[in-house]
Amino acid sequence: MELNHKLVFKIESDIAEFRCLKPTDGDSSYIVGLKNQPGFINYNPKSITLKKQQDYVYKIGKSQTDIICGLFINSILIGTAGIQTQLTEHPTIGIFIFHKDKRGKGLGKTILWSGSYLINQSIGIKYINANMDKNNIPSLKSFLSCGYKIIEENMSEYWVGIDEKDLLKPTFINNCILVDCI
Repeated sequence: MELNHKLVFKIESDIAEFRCLKPTDGDSSYIVGLKNQPGFINYNPKSITLKKQQDYVYKIGKSQTDIICGLFINSILIGTAGIQTQLTEHPTIGIFIFHKDKRGKGLGKTILWSGSYLINQSIGIKYINANMDKNNIPSLKSFLSCGYKIIEENMSEYWVGIDEKDLLKPTFINNCILVDCI
């Protein structure tokens, strides 16, 4: 599914844009990032190629229920958010930063907040869930810092959820505007 809006904002002096991915947005660093992170990404094929990823993004864009967005900083794709709007009772979101040198800098929070906010503003989603492996503490911290609460846990996973009214924008995101996509 493609959204009719995108977000544009500043992080310090950098210009950031969060929008639906296009098949041509992927590059070799995206593929390397996917290949190097098999532990926390479900359904990540080992034989991923740029062409396969472009086809995957194209199919999601044509889907009626799935969304894939990217965070671009100074026009460079840093990470993605995948959103499934009819997978469960509530939509789910997953985030991924594929540049290792960009991890640990608050960009997971940025992607999470942007994805949660954008789907609320674009298609009216009010409540969002996510799950993560209990070993993925950085992901859990990103979700909790954006206002998500742990709603369930088992031996291997945390499930978190949020009502859009409780969503917390990271303090380093400035001058955020919702822009119509052309």
